[in-house]
Amino acid sequence: MGKLQAGEVVQAKNAAATAALIASKVRRSKVSLDDVQRLSTGFLDDRRQSMKGVLGAQAYSMPEVDFVFFPILESCAATFIDQDRTTVMLSLGMVEALRLSVASAQLNSAIQRVEQDEALTTEWGTDRHHGAIEQLRTMTQYFNAAAVLHFKEPKQLPGAASLLDPATRHRVDVVLEAVMMFILLHELGHVDFHRSSRRPSEDAYLAWEFVVPEDVDQAKAEELYADRYALEAVPNAFALPLAHAATFFLHLYNYVDASSPERPSTHPLGVNRIAALFAAAKEKSSSEQVGRAAVTRAIEDGASLWARPDAPFSLGALRTYAEGLSKTDWRPAQGALLLLARRDQPGAANAVS
Repeated sequence: MGKLQAGEVVQAKNAAATAALIASKVRRSKVSLDDVQRLSTGFLDDRRQSMKGVLGAQAYSMPEVDFVFFPILESCAATFIDQDRTTVMLSLGMVEALRLSVASAQLNSAIQRVEQDEALTTEWGTDRHHGAIEQLRTMTQYFNAAAVLHFKEPKQLPGAASLLDPATRHRVDVVLEAVMMFILLHELGHVDFHRSSRRPSEDAYLAWEFVVPEDVDQAKAEELYADRYALEAVPNAFALPLAHAATFFLHLYNYVDASSPERPSTHPLGVNRIAALFAAAKEKSSSEQVGRAAVTRAIEDGASLWARPDAPFSLGALRTYAEGLSKTDWRPAQGALLLLARRDQPGAANAVS
């Protein structure tokens, strides 16, 4: 195997080779296997602590399943199934790519608020107001481009934390926890699929849930099963928030797939997984408003992406775009974010500066 693939399930015949590949990458990162073990324990403990109110104190526990967090640049979430050991793995590169995706969504929300803030136009002037909005849009596109490119050509990602104000960083962290919860539960869904004596076939999934036509084979059926397993693992009241969180991963991966010369063969299109997951979540929850606008927009954007007759972008163009923005002075956008944060503070004055 030359590359690690996000979301793949590695069967027994490939587990040893894949483990060797990961070990070689860890060695090149100068992090010892003992350090990896400590990182893994701490990472999982943090995830359990953050989501114990939703999943309980023993979240992500399954008999004879180990969890490993690898500090490598590759974006990878995978389940390694061997004869006598099963390991769920998540990489630092995946987490940081998703952080950019979540940050991009938060920036979109900030843009809407800045656009509607009439006081900004009055106090800043039209040119400064519009300039801040345009730079926020550019930062959003920069985050998205860097995240997609990272899946193809792993490299150091932009430091989203250093470009955002503390309030926005906090919102990103909260949403990212929910995204990681979906990914970890999804990976455990793969384990459950292989241990279950009642595996559903591809015929069990209805194509009408998809927004882009595609056939479902056994590999794709397993991915849909794992998505549904994650949904069934949370309380009904958290079904829609989980589907909303899953959208950040699946929508990003939809763009990753669209940048490839062929459609994916090992998993359904991200937009179809979002649609199926959202339909199932609405069956579990009576509150249809949670994340509805964001999920609906992701489905529409994803369907539009696959309706194009050619690839939406090339990796070369994406690389040039991201590199060109890497040295941008983002202070106008940062100033707008800080202003919004001050507005949100209790008792904050309405004046702007």
